[in-house]
Amino acid sequence: MNIFLKTLILSVILLCIPVASYASEISFDSKGNQFTLGEEFIISMQVDTQGQSINAIEGSINFPIDLVDIKEVRDGNSVVNFWLEKPDISKPGVIRFAGITPGGFSGARNALFSIVLRATGEGNGIIYGTDLQSLLSDGMGTSTPIKNESLPIVVSSKGTLDGFKPKFIFPDTEMPEDFTPIITSDPGIFNGKYFLVFSTQDKSSGVNYYKVREGRFGFFVEAKSPYLLRNQSLSQKIYVKAVDKNGNEKVETLEPQNKQTLYQNYVIFAIILTVIIFILFIKKIWLKYIK
Repeated sequence: MNIFLKTLILSVILLCIPVASYASEISFDSKGNQFTLGEEFIISMQVDTQGQSINAIEGSINFPIDLVDIKEVRDGNSVVNFWLEKPDISKPGVIRFAGITPGGFSGARNALFSIVLRATGEGNGIIYGTDLQSLLSDGMGTSTPIKNESLPIVVSSKGTLDGFKPKFIFPDTEMPEDFTPIITSDPGIFNGKYFLVFSTQDKSSGVNYYKVREGRFGFFVEAKSPYLLRNQSLSQKIYVKAVDKNGNEKVETLEPQNKQTLYQNYVIFAIILTVIIFILFIKKIWLKYIK
């Protein structure tokens, strides 16, 4: 077989091999890649949609566990509106995430989330992504792989002795953003009963959890949206508290849609007063008995 024929066959084979088509790219943004033992620093994930519009993204970010320790994950100011799987440590050295943005997003520097790391060991390593996928906002949910740039890092012990002071990340002191909880109902959700929908963002550390309280004298309970309301008559105030990852709180209040009548308020007051009198009476009898 002559050289020309061999070259022709090889060219045809190479043309038949499928090549991955990337709709977007994840990159790592940091102030340099050389760090000192004991130093805390931030790595930010950014998404370049490569001119496309995407509405869903998922994957994992991997870290060299012999060099760094994951201190905190911050999803404040993220381009993702709803996390199906909030960025969190799924196993040592791995952060897993999955989220959607209704309507999609596009652009070159979309903030995804950031990670606060602490350098704990000396040496060289690489931060990289795996299992990265996105869905195009094309009405069909076309799935495409995501290209990712790895970030080489170097950790050295230089300066750890003789008075070296590690750098620390300034703490988040801002509360989550204002938001408006919504009461609604749907035949396909909670059997048509009233439920509460809520969501907000925290641009620094990200929202950690929500709590809901029904009524003035109730207790806050940890909740997720959508939240089934216990008081289906909608006659009480509803308080929704958003707490970020540094403990800062934002509380929003919903006024009752069906306010209690004056008669109902008197009845409630009478019941409370009766209970108090009964408790005092029992206490008086008990004290008299033990004497």
